[in-house]
Amino acid sequence: MIRGLAGAILSIALLALAAAPSSGQEAAAWFERAPGAAGYASIRGAAEAAAARLRAAGLPDGLLAARLEEGARKRIAPERLAAALADEAVRYEAIAAELSSRGLLPELPSEAGGLAERAGLLMRGGTALAEIAAALDAAPRGSAARAERALSAVAAEFSIHARFPLAPAERIALAAALAGSALGEERFASLLAVFARYRAEGLPASRICSLSVDILGAGGSVEGVERELQRRIRRP
Repeated sequence: MIRGLAGAILSIALLALAAAPSSGQEAAAWFERAPGAAGYASIRGAAEAAAARLRAAGLPDGLLAARLEEGARKRIAPERLAAALADEAVRYEAIAAELSSRGLLPELPSEAGGLAERAGLLMRGGTALAEIAAALDAAPRGSAARAERALSAVAAEFSIHARFPLAPAERIALAAALAGSALGEERFASLLAVFARYRAEGLPASRICSLSVDILGAGGSVEGVERELQRRIRRP
């Protein structure tokens, strides 16, 4: 399942900013206009309370309206959907807090929603908030795209972990190393091929991760990681 989530997250994340939720009271509007809303009237109060929490955090409540629509489409029981919305609100509040504490939460709710949506998709797939926080801290300061770079690094690490499971501390270290590396974002995904190649050669994923963190953290390249891994394999 996690492999399918990895592909879905990477695909959706690329579109998230372009399709960021609007900043109006979309959750309340959903109950007024959605065809299946009548079946969820019992949770309207809880949903609107969760939506208010998002708006207070600087995020558009359209993030929750999308989950309402998804839940209704899947015919999820109202009480289960209410619980999911509450969990989602807590998750988005935590994401907004991490961005805000670093001065990275956009003032426009629609822009903030795009970042939060990307991070939320990763967290729904199993990414820890600590990974996102570490990547945000490691990404170069002074860049307007610092948050986007951090989330791209976490998405790349997520894809690696989906195929070659890593310990939580290794995931945090790898996400931070990618975010803070000299690599362009378009090169992040190439590290997955390195893991695949050298796992096939018999090296443990933890060893590949450790070397990658060390070399990328020192300003090295993916090619540098490969050279060092090849040297380790050839060592008598």
